[in-house]
Amino acid sequence: MYLPSASQLLTVWESGLRLTPIERGLRLLASLFPDASDEELARITIGQRDAWLLTLRSQLFGEEIASVVACPQCGETLELNFSVSEVRVSRDALPPQHQEVVIHAEGYAVRCRPPTSADLLALAEMAGAANPQRALLDRCIVAIDTDGAVEAPPGPSLLPDRLAASLVEQLAQADPQADVQLALVCPACSHPWSAQFDILSFLWSELSDWVQRTLREVHLLATAYGWREADILALSVWRRRWYLQLIGE
Repeated sequence: MYLPSASQLLTVWESGLRLTPIERGLRLLASLFPDASDEELARITIGQRDAWLLTLRSQLFGEEIASVVACPQCGETLELNFSVSEVRVSRDALPPQHQEVVIHAEGYAVRCRPPTSADLLALAEMAGAANPQRALLDRCIVAIDTDGAVEAPPGPSLLPDRLAASLVEQLAQADPQADVQLALVCPACSHPWSAQFDILSFLWSELSDWVQRTLREVHLLATAYGWREADILALSVWRRRWYLQLIGE
């Protein structure tokens, strides 16, 4: 793993402005693994991707996370404070690459794998898919074999709904980091619910805030001292702050 510099992070953010969230996730991964190809990174499961993004987040902005969420029942705003370690799945629970899930049910033996960024990108290109979740599942099915109760296996889209639902559940269990749910209770109305924590969108939002602060610092120091952007970004955070204090910022 390689920790990107301030200059590299600015480049990642700038290049991601016109990209989809999935593509932004791949750009962030590429900053961690500059020697990996785009195809290799796209084949990492969503849970593995998010585990690395959590690591990047802790390295860039620390372990503690502060956020807000609105109660779906009464609209009350809740402040959330938790740590990266509290939402990080154990390394042992992350699936090895290309791990498959096998389900025997209703006369079928179905082999499938957890979704990847490549799958999500392909799904995004299928505009107007009647059932996106089912379309994603179809991409993840590796093989369908008869288990003695049927004469010939159907195509993925023709699997019984109950079997498809079971496959989705099994895939979620196989890659638990892909869907982090926070158990919440509203202090105002006592309504309990689960809220998904999406590290990709959260980290990108934090990165955007950091970029705006950093570019402002570059502007102030360049104006005061005539330094180049590259030289300012090469300074440590502490030295940059000292120079900002010297010019009254």
